[in-house]
Amino acid sequence: MSGVFTDVKLATETDGFEVAHLVTETFPEIAVVVTSGQYASRPDGLSEDVRFLPKPWLPLDVINAFIDTVQDD
Repeated sequence: MSGVFTDVKLATETDGFEVAHLVTETFPEIAVVVTSGQYASRPDGLSEDVRFLPKPWLPLDVINAFIDTVQDD
């Protein structure tokens, strides 16, 4: 299983939404989980193929988010 875990806010001009979009368009077999402390619920415009995990989370929450993403396929 391959996966990308990214925050919405990155230290570059690119944000996590753009990363998620690029990965799902280019490599649809890769699971993507986006996290943020700025959004309490799933942000508008985030692909249905991408899991959103609001902060704070536990490490097990991240693992389960990837498992859920793979099981949905």
